[in-house]
Amino acid sequence: MAVKLGNSYVSETALNYAQTQAIEELKSSNKGSNVLGDLSRKFKDVNFSVGTQPFNGKGNNNISISPNVLRQMADDPDKRLEYKALIYDCRQTLKNTANRPDLQAQGFVIGSDGGLRMWSISKSDNSKSQVRVLLNMTEEEFKQRLAGRLPDKELAKRQKIAESLKAANDYLNSRKGEIGFQGGSVSVDKDGNISITSAKATVTFNESKRATQLAAVKTPADLRKLMKILQEDLKECEAGLQNNMCDEAEVEKVKKMIERAQQKINELPEESPKFALSVIDILI
Repeated sequence: MAVKLGNSYVSETALNYAQTQAIEELKSSNKGSNVLGDLSRKFKDVNFSVGTQPFNGKGNNNISISPNVLRQMADDPDKRLEYKALIYDCRQTLKNTANRPDLQAQGFVIGSDGGLRMWSISKSDNSKSQVRVLLNMTEEEFKQRLAGRLPDKELAKRQKIAESLKAANDYLNSRKGEIGFQGGSVSVDKDGNISITSAKATVTFNESKRATQLAAVKTPADLRKLMKILQEDLKECEAGLQNNMCDEAEVEKVKKMIERAQQKINELPEESPKFALSVIDILI
């Protein structure tokens, strides 16, 4: 049964624990001068930190506490009792949810107003993407988590994310045999929105290199070799256009270069049998 302690709702077990600790502190004259150190000694299985940033820490047992709350605990015995009981329940809740196979890290944040936020980082079985979830904990949600149950709305959200991730990965897998497809990735934001990024091979025409080769042409033999190369470039770009690996502009670049090469035939001298080594052979 949950009981109200200060501004927090805690379990009876947590309240009893906090009261016992308060008595021990009075006996040892420990007034809470080193609150965080005291918490670390009392809750040895919890990773404590100071601050209010979520997704801070590794493992499944992180609790971050606002500096304001730590000061209240140091100065006010009633607040110290309240928050120790709350931390006790947070630790128990983290234990209840720590065995999820997809879970990478999780924790609680106790804000400056005493409000609770719970965060988690998980990974889908079908994706390398991380799923980050941040919840502002209502009293009802915290009670359900304390009992080892997840609120229905979060279960529905996780199920929807899992289904979307599976569909996205199935889509990427279906494209593996596609010409030019080079894989992709799936990512999920904290609201559960799925985005897919895919990569495709591209075909480009090396216009500057072919222009340099054309400028170096000195004989009809050079030109014939270059024309053969340009025809191969044209075939490659046309195939790329059919497979969505380039656009029509790339094909047009090759055709214009072929036209320039054809026009150069009138500028060349008659073929010389003594010209043994082609300039194109050197430039390729």
